[in-house]
Amino acid sequence: MARITTALLAAFFALISCSAPVCGENTATASVEWLVSISEVVAVGSLVEVRESKGPGEVTYEDCVLQVTELLKSPAQQEEIRFTFRRLTRDLSLSDWMRDGTRLLVFLARAKDYGPERRLSGSLVPTSKNYPLSLVKNQQN
Repeated sequence: MARITTALLAAFFALISCSAPVCGENTATASVEWLVSISEVVAVGSLVEVRESKGPGEVTYEDCVLQVTELLKSPAQQEEIRFTFRRLTRDLSLSDWMRDGTRLLVFLARAKDYGPERRLSGSLVPTSKNYPLSLVKNQQN
């Protein structure tokens, strides 16, 4: 229970520390409760695999495997969760967090509204397209 509380508090503080132009489409709805309610999967764990592939333009896809330490919401019990992180080349790579053994709180949902990027269709991706709302680094690392 203490881990869940710590993870949710970390997510909450990450959300409130962001300014509106950087973090939110609609800051009135950007809350931990909102993210949990629209996410298919909410979990805490560490990345054990990150594989990069080139996307269109400056897009890089990172196919990730999260080793679950706490599964907070999911349609089925899972020890590992596979998801895809879509980032621009200049943004932080999740490989850095994997090498550091960073614990993450992740909010994931099925991809939709990515237009011609069919590569993402049906994949689990961060729920919010606004970084870092759906991938929260545990501040105790």
